[in-house]
Amino acid sequence: MTSDTNGIVVVRSTVADVAAWNELASEVEREFGARLVGTEDWTSRLLAHINGGQAWCARSAADSSIVGGMWLSYGSADTVTLSWLAVRSAHRRQGIGRALVETALAVAAGRAMRVVTFGEGHPLQSEAGAARALYLKLGFEPTAEIVPIGPDGTPRAVLRYNR
Repeated sequence: MTSDTNGIVVVRSTVADVAAWNELASEVEREFGARLVGTEDWTSRLLAHINGGQAWCARSAADSSIVGGMWLSYGSADTVTLSWLAVRSAHRRQGIGRALVETALAVAAGRAMRVVTFGEGHPLQSEAGAARALYLKLGFEPTAEIVPIGPDGTPRAVLRYNR
């Protein structure tokens, strides 16, 4: 599945994209509250998602650079989890996050979708609030599911999209 929105093409990632994924992750580590790039956990999870066809990237149609990405996880037959999503700061508020989430919803093919995102009171409220607002605008709803606090001690929230 490929989608094209406003000069952005969302496609499945390949191993050739690893360096670009690392650049994206380096840029957003502060928001996620933990070092990502260079850790064994990041590298193994990234490669597992790419090799499993569960990593998607948003590419600029102009130069094919990766400006955003997401991972999907299939923990159960009826729910898909959007387990990681980020957009490069210079490309935010241009519809890239929306294009990634809409691709995820299409890939879910009628299954419910769950996302763990930044919770109320996150210290980076501008970024955290924008992420939450995007999911809510696209039809995700808050749940009562309890999630661990982020690695930096910041709150997280679970949102769910039911078809």
